[in-house]
Amino acid sequence: MATFFQPVKRVATNRRYLMAVLIGISVLLITYFHHATTYHDQPLHSIYAELHYIPLLLAGLVFGFRGALFTSFMVTLLYGGYIVTDWHGASLWLVDNSIHIIFPVLFALLVGFLMDLKNARGRQLEENRYLSGLGQAAAVIVHDLKNPLLNVKAAIKRLERGTSACEQVVTAVSEAVEKMEQVMDGALDFSKPLQLNRKEEDAGALIRELLRTSAAKAEQEGVELTIDATEQPLTVMVDPAYLERALVNLVNNAIEASQKGQNVSIRLLKRDDTAVIRIRDYGKGMDKETLNHLFIPFYSKKGSGTGLGMAVARKIVEEHQGRITVKSRPASGTKIAVHLPLISPTSRT
Repeated sequence: MATFFQPVKRVATNRRYLMAVLIGISVLLITYFHHATTYHDQPLHSIYAELHYIPLLLAGLVFGFRGALFTSFMVTLLYGGYIVTDWHGASLWLVDNSIHIIFPVLFALLVGFLMDLKNARGRQLEENRYLSGLGQAAAVIVHDLKNPLLNVKAAIKRLERGTSACEQVVTAVSEAVEKMEQVMDGALDFSKPLQLNRKEEDAGALIRELLRTSAAKAEQEGVELTIDATEQPLTVMVDPAYLERALVNLVNNAIEASQKGQNVSIRLLKRDDTAVIRIRDYGKGMDKETLNHLFIPFYSKKGSGTGLGMAVARKIVEEHQGRITVKSRPASGTKIAVHLPLISPTSRT
């Protein structure tokens, strides 16, 4: 995750630097206009003074109260120099020009104070959301580990009482351990950076393998699984193991959402410079709340599961510079599209 946030922080720093330069240049230009315009063109000086709102407002919005205070000091200092050099002894002129700078400065300081207050509240909300997420994650993991542990204890007690054969206990314990491994693997997959081993793969071959991998589950649930792939070779640079994990998760969700006898279709097509894998089911669909929370970790309305599957799938796809889109309505099924960048023949040479 650190490698993801570094470019974001760099872009934010560059933008702040450019805004500081823009503010400084605008203040200097306004001051230059004042000194380059004669004393008798008072209407122009009034317009120039009003232009101070622009750098002062930007300073307050981007840099908060401190930025507004520093910019106000510079504007007052430079504008004060103009007033001193051009003052011809008229008290009314002095009052008028002073007011022209007092109000923009007060306005900028107020904006800066409000921005600092907003940012502080935003940071507090983020911290609260983070702590809440940790608590929710811990609660879900503990809950999901509790059930297989209870199964292990129950199996051991049956063995002690002699009510179960050793083979039955071993089977029950193995299933419980496998369930615990799934819970821990899901949490680790979401929290740790992915180490992708990318290579060129044909997207058509990937979805044909996907059909073979998910066929058993589809047969078990009584759901028909079909594919429709373009004959055109579509080459993508992916880690096949990770991508298969994401796609299998998406297909399995579609199968689980379907009723017996329904169809889940997988289509592969080319859109511009993108390979699009579409997974379509005709099951119960999702309401707006579920759709809005679909990729939020640990959010799940299923009776079982950690709620990490969709979050991990999106993370894997995005690590491949791709994206996932989802459309769904209750009783109308769900459409999921995985977009992956294609490798053009010229990029290999």
